[in-house]
Amino acid sequence: MARRCRSAIAVDLPLARTQRLAELRTERNQRLDASDKARLQAMDDNDGPRIAQLRLYRQALRDLPATAQTQLDTVTTDDALDAWSPTWPLAP
Repeated sequence: MARRCRSAIAVDLPLARTQRLAELRTERNQRLDASDKARLQAMDDNDGPRIAQLRLYRQALRDLPATAQTQLDTVTTDDALDAWSPTWPLAP
């Protein structure tokens, strides 16, 4: 969040980082939900290679918040935080 500081607005970077991580988790959860349907279909089709690809993709999605946290911890300005975006794994 921001607070007034003289004539400029100061950004609370720890809070802003936390909010960005929460947004990432929301998007990540949506992607996991979407991949659930593909995984179930692959299981119904007994498509072993597709199941393996989806397993790796879903694990990468689950690992993303930890990776992102490490990256966000290095952000030191509000401009850098605005410019930061995670590297999303590609869906198979």
